[in-house]
Amino acid sequence: MSEVNVIALLDSLLTENTGRIARYSKAADRDAERRGCRQEGADRMVEHAEARQESLKQARAAVAALQAEREWRPMDSVPLDGTPVLILILAYGTGPERIVRVAGFWDGMWRSDEEDEDGYHPPIAWQPLPAPPTTEGGES
Repeated sequence: MSEVNVIALLDSLLTENTGRIARYSKAADRDAERRGCRQEGADRMVEHAEARQESLKQARAAVAALQAEREWRPMDSVPLDGTPVLILILAYGTGPERIVRVAGFWDGMWRSDEEDEDGYHPPIAWQPLPAPPTTEGGES
């Protein structure tokens, strides 16, 4: 499953659970009123629902951070110190073509292991490189 699909699935689950928690909290309040339950029992149920809501907020923030990390950024924010990044190039041959390369900027120009066959095309956007995969032991 791609990273984009995982993020969409997580967001969907978080949205669904947020609605469930709101319904659970309202049901706990109604149940406490209807049964004349001790207030402390109802309070515990509401605290549990609120704790789950906070966990979901944190998870949603983590998903948003992942999404922001994977968005293309404007070239005016790219590091110009030779740091390798992903660059997006629009090349025109028989039509516009999007090319993604790993490159770094130093000595006044973009450098990559790949060369443009039909001339230089300046990058139009960039992203940081993703983290390398980890092994079973958690090492990169």
